[in-house]
Amino acid sequence: MRDAPAPAPLSANGRPVLAGGSAEADTEGRHLEVAIVAVVFAVATIFFGIVPQPLFDFANHAAASLTSFL
Repeated sequence: MRDAPAPAPLSANGRPVLAGGSAEADTEGRHLEVAIVAVVFAVATIFFGIVPQPLFDFANHAAASLTSFL
């Protein structure tokens, strides 16, 4: 049997130290922006899941504009 591996060293905030990790990436202030983006895309997913016609119209117009290049 082998000995258990040594535990990873911990940073000042108690998280494991990662090779190549950035101190700037460990900031806690970016959660609001991530939450806003997640909510916006969740609402868009639900909206286009219930009422898909605007998305179909947009895709139809985009395809029609691409045929002029061919």
